[in-house]
Amino acid sequence: MFKQYKAIQLVKRNTLVKRIFVDGGFSKSSIYINLLSIVFSNIEIYAASMAQASAVGAAVAIHHHWNKKPLPTNMIALKLFVPPVKIAS
Repeated sequence: MFKQYKAIQLVKRNTLVKRIFVDGGFSKSSIYINLLSIVFSNIEIYAASMAQASAVGAAVAIHHHWNKKPLPTNMIALKLFVPPVKIAS
């Protein structure tokens, strides 16, 4: 968690980050997601759930080349995690 915290701090140093989306195996770890929501209590933390995320991402990237229909809005399940406790600054 500490290494992830430091890495996110480097990314958000010059950027206004409002949301963090976690996918893959870590999105299933309630401990990890809750720790993220605690250390980044001013940022919305979402756990994403999507089967075959890489394949779907590739299909979305080329969607407009092969399909004229709009993308479905229910491809990804997102769960917002709210910090269970507030850490004093």
